[in-house]
Amino acid sequence: LKSLSEYERLTIADSLVAETFPANHEIIRQYEAGDKFYIIEQGSVVCTQSPAPSEPAVEVMRLKAGQYFGEIALLTQEPRKATVTTAEPTKVLSL
Repeated sequence: LKSLSEYERLTIADSLVAETFPANHEIIRQYEAGDKFYIIEQGSVVCTQSPAPSEPAVEVMRLKAGQYFGEIALLTQEPRKATVTTAEPTKVLSL
């Protein structure tokens, strides 16, 4: 963000939407198309992956406030690489 002008940073900030999810809520699902990027403002999430849609998922990462997810599908136009579920009530900023 340092390379962006103040106007560009404000434009991005104006585009962010606050969303709140309860605990154990699936925000994104592996293999689905992605149309949003998320920044965790409060709370935490668990990221899980399965090698195939019919196989069980395994926890691969936990993310907390200040971290982000969902960018890969937007950058590559490929399906989501993981399922992301809230570990507790969580507030995110989405774009």
